[in-house]
Amino acid sequence: MSDVTLIMTPNNPKNTIITLSNGPIAYKVDTMRSGRKVVTRVCDITDREIASLQWGITTDTVKFGDRDAVPMTEWMKKSSVPFKRYFSFTDDQERKYRWKGLSSSQCLELYAEDDNFETPICRFVDDRLTNGFGRPQNLEEARIVLTPRALQIQDLAIVSLLFLEKAKRTDDKTKPMDPDFLVLLNTNPLPGGLVNA
Repeated sequence: MSDVTLIMTPNNPKNTIITLSNGPIAYKVDTMRSGRKVVTRVCDITDREIASLQWGITTDTVKFGDRDAVPMTEWMKKSSVPFKRYFSFTDDQERKYRWKGLSSSQCLELYAEDDNFETPICRFVDDRLTNGFGRPQNLEEARIVLTPRALQIQDLAIVSLLFLEKAKRTDDKTKPMDPDFLVLLNTNPLPGGLVNA
């Protein structure tokens, strides 16, 4: 079995359509506001909600299907080892995984404990990043590449990638503050990234 490539259009982890490289839709992601509540939903092609993320000021809350909601920090644990930045989680079989590539200049990559976290099983190829020389990578779209091992946890891999990528972009201090995050702060965005508190 070979790797599977998914296309993310547009490159926006909170509002996107994820398709197989040959066309069919695999996932739909949308973010809705209601008052000061902001929720991102990930649904499959049948519109069944796989997971949702309720945004928070200090921590987001994740809900998988019919399970109880849990804080993102409880589900995805940040490494406590200095200079080794990753987020880890376990699947239903208690197998361990780590997402690496957490800085704004890196692409996320998922590793499994099977091979001592040596080889990525899923990676996000971000068309917004440069090739290291300041030039764009010249990609047509953002891609998610899943190995056969990642396909065993496909929904979990996709959901965790989307929610971590959303957090990376929300926390990126070099970009204007996300308008959906401003809703949580009870502020109104003005043109040019200014905030009316």
